[in-house]
Parts: sequence; C-alpha cells; structure tokens
Amino acid sequence: MNDFVSILLRVFFLLLALSLGALFFGFFLMLAVGLALVWGGRRLWAKVTGKPVEPWVFQFDPRAGFRRAYGSVWSKAPPSASARRYTPDGRLTRQDDITDVTPKSGTQSG
Repeated sequence: MNDFVSILLRVFFLLLALSLGALFFGFFLMLAVGLALVWGGRRLWAKVTGKPVEPWVFQFDPRAGFRRAYGSVWSKAPPSASARRYTPDGRLTRQDDITDVTPKSGTQSG
C-alpha cells in the first residue's frame, strides 16, 4: 500500500511540475508574441504614414542622480569667490585678477 501511495504522489508532483512548466512557457510565449505584434504594428504604421520608426531607447544620464541628491544642498549655498569671477560660459569677468607665474630659483628634484 505504501508503494502505491508513493507512486501516486510522484505522479502527482510530476504532473504538477509539468503543468507549471507549461504554464510559464505559455506565459512567456504570449509575452513574446505580444511584443512582436506591437513591434510589427509600429513598423506597419511607420510604413503607412511614411515616417521613420523611432527606436525604443532608454536615455540614461549618470549625472542625474548626483544632481538630484546634491542639487538642493548646492543651490542654497552662496556662490564662492572663484565662482563669481566666471561668467556662465566659463570666461573670467575681471582680467586684473590674473597674475603671471614666476619660477622659483633652485634645483628641481627628479
């Protein structure tokens, strides 16, 4: 009797695993078919209207996270003296702040 019950349990779990596998396979197959239909519909619509197909792209800017995290801290701070000297396009506002560099006397190591 124990052998009969163990065989029934094995068959039950085998059928359960096979049905779950078929269910997952069917789900992913339907997902792929749906994506192919949407993609084909976009191509067909572009061909009918004469417009190029716009690619599906994800625009990723790695600096956006830093701007979001630190933007509020930096925006509230007063601009530093060196930042006030430059215009938004990067040019100096006053040329009289610039000094020439004079070389030091002595030997260089190296």
